[in-house]
Amino acid sequence: MVGAEREDVLQEGMIGLFKAIRDYKPDKKASFKVFAELCIGRQIITAVKNATRQKQIPLNTYVSMNKPIYAEDSEHTLLDVLSGIDVVNPEEMLVDKEEYNNLEVELNKILSDLEWQVLRYYLDGKSYQEISVELGRHSKSIDNALTRVKRKLSKFKLENGDKIDLRNIYKGLVAISAKGDRLSALRNAKK
Repeated sequence: MVGAEREDVLQEGMIGLFKAIRDYKPDKKASFKVFAELCIGRQIITAVKNATRQKQIPLNTYVSMNKPIYAEDSEHTLLDVLSGIDVVNPEEMLVDKEEYNNLEVELNKILSDLEWQVLRYYLDGKSYQEISVELGRHSKSIDNALTRVKRKLSKFKLENGDKIDLRNIYKGLVAISAKGDRLSALRNAKK
């Protein structure tokens, strides 16, 4: 059986034996030994069939949260690693989404199409040379566009003061960048 240990198979055999004891009728022409072997075999076969069904795939391919990660004698478990990850509150996600949408509207007003494209590629981790190849522009043009973006974002931050958190601006820009070309289509539709 997939994901089963020796004890699991023995347990299925014991269930088969219990069913044999429960259902055995001495007046039939079979001995108890033959009847018990038949019940045990069928129980194990049924368990194997059930374990290999499509609906059992999640159970058969699970990863234990308490199993050591690196070696059997390791003290670090997957649960230890995952507990260090910050969990996002759905309410915070909604508020952040609203802030990102507001940020997108404001930045649409202050950034040109080229600056948006350069910013998106830059946030995707592309180098100046990669961006210049993607956009068919000289790398100095890309450098100038990024300089303008930084200046405009700094001005935007100064004008909005305490209302804007730089971390939210960054997260918002990354989220906006992930939207990809949809943003360009929206900007072109407005014109």
